[in-house]
Amino acid sequence: MDCAYVQSSCALYLSDLISQVGGPTYLKDLVGNNRSVAKIATYTKKVREHSILRQVITVAVHHRQRHHGFV
Repeated sequence: MDCAYVQSSCALYLSDLISQVGGPTYLKDLVGNNRSVAKIATYTKKVREHSILRQVITVAVHHRQRHHGFV
């Protein structure tokens, strides 16, 4: 098994992002297509950043609904 796949999948599993990146099969395909560890690490970072952004937006929407009476 490729070291890049193991490292990336472990990081994604630990941060509960593996399903958001297409699952382990998709990740394995990326590695199998000669992607570098740096590209996968960058992709993992972007997925994490987008996840955080979605969480912030969700909290903001809930806050607005709760405190301003919007539904």
